[in-house]
Amino acid sequence: MNDDEVLSAVRNTLSDVHMDRPVEVIEERGRARRRNRTLAGAVAGGGLAVAAALAVVLPMAYHQSKTTTTTTEPLVGSSATGNAPTMTQAAFTLVKQANGSVKLTLNPKKLLDPAALEKALAGAGIPAVVKAGVLCKPKGTGLPEAEEVFGIDKTAVTSDGSPEYRLVINAAKMPENSEVYFSVFAIKKGDSYNKFSRYLVTKGAPMACRTRG
Repeated sequence: MNDDEVLSAVRNTLSDVHMDRPVEVIEERGRARRRNRTLAGAVAGGGLAVAAALAVVLPMAYHQSKTTTTTTEPLVGSSATGNAPTMTQAAFTLVKQANGSVKLTLNPKKLLDPAALEKALAGAGIPAVVKAGVLCKPKGTGLPEAEEVFGIDKTAVTSDGSPEYRLVINAAKMPENSEVYFSVFAIKKGDSYNKFSRYLVTKGAPMACRTRG
C-alpha cells in the first residue's frame, strides 16, 4: 500500500467522527474535572486527620478518668493552737498536745471506721481497740490507772447543735501491756453512734459486748 492509499484509509475511518464542540469547551471541562478530584482528595485527607485526632484524644481522656483516686487516710497537719501534729478524719480528730497527751474528738454524725481510728491512735502511741455498734465492758474490772490516763471526758454540743465526744488520753500514764477499749453505739435503731464508752484494760482482757441500736 502506497502513501495515497494509507491517507485514503485514514480519511474513511474518521469520516463518521463529528467535532461539533469547540476545543476550548473540551479543555475547560477537563480542567474542571481535575479540580474536583483534587478537592475530593483534600476533604478525604482532612477527614482522616480529624478521625486520627479523635482516636488520640478519647483514649487519653478515658485513661485520665480511670486514674482518679480518692484519699481516705488520716491527714497530718498543724493544730489550731500550736505546732503539735494533728490527725483528722471525717468522724474523728486527734490532736497531740504540747504535754504529750492526745485529744480525741468524735463526731457521731459521721460514719466511724473503727480500723481507721485504731490506726490513728496507734500512730499517736496509744494501743486501742475500737468497736462500733456494740457496748463493751470488761468482764472483770478495768485498770485503776484509768483515772490518770483519761483527762477531759465529756459530751459537748457544737455551735451548729451537733454533739461531740471529747476525750484526752495521756499515753505516758498507761501501764505496760495495757490498751484503751472504745465502744461507739446508738441507743435507738437507726440512730447515729451518739453514745461512747472507754475502758483501760490489760491487752486481750475478756470483754462482754452486746449489740446496741
